[in-house]
Amino acid sequence: MAFGDDTRAVALVYYPTGGAIPDGVRPILVPTFSTETLPDSVQRIVGYGFSASDTVPDGLVKYAAIYCSADQWASARPELRRVVGQPLALLGERFLTDRAAGTLGGQTVPCEPGPGSLTYTDTEGKLSVAGGKLVCSGGKTTPGWGDPQWSSGAIARTCGVALIGRWKPTAGQYSAFGFYRTAGLPSDEFSQAVLSLRPVVPNIHWRYNAAFYDVAIASGIALGTEYDLAVVLRGAGGYLLMRQVGASQWTVIAVANADSTATVYACAGSYNTAQEFSNLRVLSLAALDSRFATDDGLCTSVLTNPESGATAAMEPDAIVEAVVTYDGTPWGIDVRSQDINNRLYIVVAGGDLYLSEVIAGADTNRGVAAAFPSNGVYRVVVILTGNVWQVFVNNVLKLTYTDTNNLLLTATGIKQNAASGGVSRLAAYPRTISLPVGV
Repeated sequence: MAFGDDTRAVALVYYPTGGAIPDGVRPILVPTFSTETLPDSVQRIVGYGFSASDTVPDGLVKYAAIYCSADQWASARPELRRVVGQPLALLGERFLTDRAAGTLGGQTVPCEPGPGSLTYTDTEGKLSVAGGKLVCSGGKTTPGWGDPQWSSGAIARTCGVALIGRWKPTAGQYSAFGFYRTAGLPSDEFSQAVLSLRPVVPNIHWRYNAAFYDVAIASGIALGTEYDLAVVLRGAGGYLLMRQVGASQWTVIAVANADSTATVYACAGSYNTAQEFSNLRVLSLAALDSRFATDDGLCTSVLTNPESGATAAMEPDAIVEAVVTYDGTPWGIDVRSQDINNRLYIVVAGGDLYLSEVIAGADTNRGVAAAFPSNGVYRVVVILTGNVWQVFVNNVLKLTYTDTNNLLLTATGIKQNAASGGVSRLAAYPRTISLPVGV
């Protein structure tokens, strides 16, 4: 059990050893720790204790104040922690109080243990809370996006702010989970999307920058199975992460590079889908993991305005991104490049996109598609997962190839092809990552 799992309302505030304790703090001590001195190996952590009648400062929750060890701090649920000057949790909802169907619609309900609150829309009484889960029963008479749904208050965008939660679809297909420009899902579901996961069981689609991308970026979603979902914002764009409950690694499903909306809202809902949500939180991942403190912190490598022949590293399973200003000049990049005689590569010539494979010097074309209809800036993304290669141009899937020979599965090089021109960015992201303990 993570530290604090059995406590409804606990706030931990971290102060470096020797830091001053603010006036008015009433510390409650973990047994065996002294009020005056702590061992050098123990981080000094102070919480704020408030009675039910106290006025609670914004961003803090009531009732507990704790000194604890560094190990306890590391294992505490993130929504319980507070770092001086930077609250980690902006919202924490574990659905601790059961609520009958029909009692949530039109209500703004404080989160438990907090902080934050959620506002619910539910005109037909399909939402209820039981056993730590928000349950949507489905079966609406008049289905539509945005009803039922839940939405947070306004959240200031910072690099690394993340909406994380557990989700289980039980019947139906259509759900939405992410950040939006307005409080609540729009009636068309996508026009206010900043960045969101869009499950269409058994696949996962996505939305960002108020646009509709109706292509599966992941598959294998099963009814009755629980998944952890995470939508992580960058300064512009962000990451979509997912894992089946029990897995240690998260899959990076997609990387978005557009939309820098300054004020966002965490929202989720369905189109007549029976589903459950639990353990919802909005966290500052940047405060927990420095990779999320900058836009490119998760990258394996980044090349800016690379010269012809420039090389960098990638994971064998990766998302490779190229931003190119196309003016009719042929260009290309190598991915999973072992050497000149063993590599995958894409080339654009005459407005067409070619995907090819070189094995032991033998060059074989694996697909071609019209992809560059006119001059302009294009974003080309290659997603490599095992022996499956997908190539997207401006978020539209253009080519898919499955290598039945299972070649080049471990090669880790990317290269700006010698024939290239106009590539302003070449970046590689890992396909799987771990997140800090407790997230």
